Amino acid sequence: MRNFFLFLFLAVIAFPASACKKAFVPNEKSLSSYSSIFIGEVTGIHLVDYEAYLLKRPGSLYVTSSTPGFETDLVIAEVLRGEVKSSSAKLTMGGCLVQVPALKQKGIFFVPKGSKTSVAILDNNPKYTHWLSLLRPGK
Repeated sequence: MRNFFLFLFLAVIAFPASACKKAFVPNEKSLSSYSSIFIGEVTGIHLVDYEAYLLKRPGSLYVTSSTPGFETDLVIAEVLRGEVKSSSAKLTMGGCLVQVPALKQKGIFFVPKGSKTSVAILDNNPKYTHWLSLLRPGK
């Protein structure tokens, strides 16, 4: 019994450290895997997974070692790659070490082909200017 509690204790301590080892970020080597890449400004945020946790919805799981899922509403300022059908978008985001943007924050948003979860490089990220120069050569 004592060994079981020791195992449980070690598992609880190790879980957060092992859950997120690598940040969920765009892949520079496979830009063709994104249906669209654009600069946008955040106009709304809905913390979907956190809300489900607070409301104790069946099946909701709130893991603090990863960024819980959220929806971001934004206005598209400039399309860098691919096509968009509107001047605004609602993206599902979340995952390992994903930063939740602030209202009115700008970023480069990457929408993967065939995936529901998008990723962003926000304007306060040190790699933001690198990504701008990569996606806007000559500007």
